[in-house]
Amino acid sequence: MISTLWPVADDDAARFMVLFYAELLKRDDDRIGALRAARLRAIEGRMPSRVWAAFVLFDGHRAE
Repeated sequence: MISTLWPVADDDAARFMVLFYAELLKRDDDRIGALRAARLRAIEGRMPSRVWAAFVLFDGHRAE
């Protein structure tokens, strides 16, 4: 499950999720790699850190 640590505006969240799912499709369900790649693309695109840094993966009982 992907979630945010703090509130993110809907339009910003949607822009980040497009990046995340595009990367996930390239990586055969490697969620950790997709999140990392999406963050790097967000940084390169000058997305504010308050947006991309908010997103985290939860897998069972541990956060990644």
